[in-house]
Amino acid sequence: MSMVDQKGIWVHDCISGYGWLAIALVIFATWNPLRAIYCAIIFGGLSVMYMYVPIKGLPVPIYRMFPYIATIIVLIITSMMQIKEHAQPAGTGLNYFREER
Repeated sequence: MSMVDQKGIWVHDCISGYGWLAIALVIFATWNPLRAIYCAIIFGGLSVMYMYVPIKGLPVPIYRMFPYIATIIVLIITSMMQIKEHAQPAGTGLNYFREER
């Protein structure tokens, strides 16, 4: 994904794979906005943890993997939960056509 910022500068690959984290965040939050805020704080904390919680001998690339490892764990856990209230909305994935209302 690319974008143009306020100064007219073209920025290529500006999301750096965080789109997949956003999708996992919505699934983990079970489509609840308040839970999504808390989950975003957790994922954000994992993203910057290498700057604030250094572990001696652990390379920075391993730290940068933490959000993605958490994403995999979260998706595994949520796929094993079979609670009906946590299911995705029925209209997810359906196209919306205004003419068919």
